[in-house]
Amino acid sequence: MIDNSQRSTEGLRHAVQDYKKTGDRLSALGFGAMPLPKKGKAIDEERATRQIRHAIDQGVNYLDTSWMYGNEAVIGRVLADGYREKVNIATRAPLFLIRAGKDLDKLLDEQLHNLQTDHIDYYGFHALPASTSPPASNTITSWASFSGLS
Repeated sequence: MIDNSQRSTEGLRHAVQDYKKTGDRLSALGFGAMPLPKKGKAIDEERATRQIRHAIDQGVNYLDTSWMYGNEAVIGRVLADGYREKVNIATRAPLFLIRAGKDLDKLLDEQLHNLQTDHIDYYGFHALPASTSPPASNTITSWASFSGLS
C-alpha cells in the first residue's frame, strides 16, 4: 500500500498541459463546481468564494460547471474582481432544453449573463443520447452552425 501521508501537492501548482486544439495551457488539476458548499438548501456563497478563489490562487485555471448544477450565477459572482481572467470556464447545456437553434442561443445568452462573462471557453452537452434522434441531430447541427464548424 502507498503511504500518501507525506505526499505534497506542490508539483500540481505548476503542472500545466497544452490543450492542442486551442493552444490553451490548462492546469493539470481542475475545479469541479457541482458540489458547491451548502448552507441549508442554498449555496453558501461565502464558502464557495473562498474555495474557488483559493484553488485559482494555487494555480488551478480550469473551472467546470453546468446549467444543470444551478450555480452559474454564483460562479459569475465568485469570478468577479479579476478572477475571470485567470480561469478557463467549461460549462454544459442540458439537451432536453434545446429543440432548435434559437433555444441554444437563448440558453447560451442566459449562461453568459449568469457567468458574467462574454465568452465560455469550453462548451458541451449533458445527456447527449447515443442515437441520432431528431432533437440530438438538430442540436448538433445548430451547434455546428453556431460555432462555425459547419
